[in-house]
Amino acid sequence: MLKTIQLPIRSNRTKFSVEGAGRIVNGYIENLGQDASMPYGIYCMPGFSDFATLSGGGKVRAQLAIGGKLYVVADRSVYVVDTSGSATIIGGFPTDGPVYMGTNRREPQQIGIVSDGLYKVIDTSTDDVTDIDIVGLDPPQSLAVVDGYGILPGPGDKWHITTADDFTAVSLLDFASAESKPDRIIRVVEFNNEAWFFGAVSTETWRNTGGSFPFSRTNQFPIGCLAAGSVAIADDKLIWIADDRTVRISAGGYGGQEISNPGVVRSIEDDANQADITASSYSFQGHHFYTINGTGYSWQYDLKERVWSERTSKNLSRWRIDNVTEFAGNLVAGDYANGKLYTMAQSDLTEAGNPIDWIVQFPPVLAHPHGLTFDALYLNMLSGVGLNTTDSANLNPKIMIDWSDDGGQTWSEQRLNEVGKLGETQTTVEEFALGSLERANARTFRARMTADVRKGLFGATASIEALAA
Repeated sequence: MLKTIQLPIRSNRTKFSVEGAGRIVNGYIENLGQDASMPYGIYCMPGFSDFATLSGGGKVRAQLAIGGKLYVVADRSVYVVDTSGSATIIGGFPTDGPVYMGTNRREPQQIGIVSDGLYKVIDTSTDDVTDIDIVGLDPPQSLAVVDGYGILPGPGDKWHITTADDFTAVSLLDFASAESKPDRIIRVVEFNNEAWFFGAVSTETWRNTGGSFPFSRTNQFPIGCLAAGSVAIADDKLIWIADDRTVRISAGGYGGQEISNPGVVRSIEDDANQADITASSYSFQGHHFYTINGTGYSWQYDLKERVWSERTSKNLSRWRIDNVTEFAGNLVAGDYANGKLYTMAQSDLTEAGNPIDWIVQFPPVLAHPHGLTFDALYLNMLSGVGLNTTDSANLNPKIMIDWSDDGGQTWSEQRLNEVGKLGETQTTVEEFALGSLERANARTFRARMTADVRKGLFGATASIEALAA
């Protein structure tokens, strides 16, 4: 009997592997609409190419683009990068924590940079970096900009503002406190022209309403922030990891709706370095992504399809990229370890020359209380995608197929199937004699592809016979 095998639409790791669950690694789904021959496709995420190498190496900590210049903090140095990828060190930044950058409306604009109590300002007309050390000012822990005012929270619940459009000027009398709840400020972010003060267990919002001190509180709600670096804006929505380890989203109102699934929450709860979790956001071809990087894992949320997938890079259980910004018409991605900047594009089929490991793990197949015999498996693949090259792996690309009958604890030997050389679009991916499944068990199929070619999966069917109960 020919049976349709359900495609996964997301990753959601179960509590115990024996339950079985679909997974998508380094891929995303796209709804193809009612007039397509299949409801949706699973595609490979875009790769990236080398753009700039920052001489000091280390982690790319933050980026901010202004016109034809990209300002970058990597390791303990500040760089300016031009559109050709040429990088110049313009100053030092001797901290190790999260870095926050913002710009005002001044002409020429200023850039404020804050990390671990250190505050510096860049004059973008000269690229001079100035230390801002004001006696009596609480050491700034983060930075946001609302209506030209730099907002500088200290290590407690007190925050100061700069003069409008002058990051170098701070009056010690221009301060307020986020004190509706007795918790310290974790992070301040500008969203919808308001300052959102994320505390450990609560959040307050403030707006410029004029007056001698221009800001007034507009709302507060009992949801805090676990990790300052987890806050990001994607598709005009604010997303963060809350104090209860869930991922929350605000589309414009106050509060936050949960978007995490149990697998994402378990990864966060099991992370020994929860406060160090970071997030980034970017968009391409109509999809807006929010990605969190923790200790040995990366989860990515697609706001268009409202599903999670997983990200990895070669020899890593996490994605290499820690932050992404738009610069000179490109998406520029910063590496978490090696001081490199990359440009991301759908046409990039590798990660700077390293293969992208695209994995689709199907939801389990079972017919309890019957066992099953699997005579054949057929995959509806994007075929004929080989390249005009002498590299055999990309000239005649193959997909690896294996399966597990114990929820992914052990896997069969891999079988290789060709997906077609360049132009061989009628290639069929099929595998036969896949053995039997004992009663009360479930079969999980997995497809995996690392060739540097376009990748897509649109459906799967199997020839299956039920055994006597």
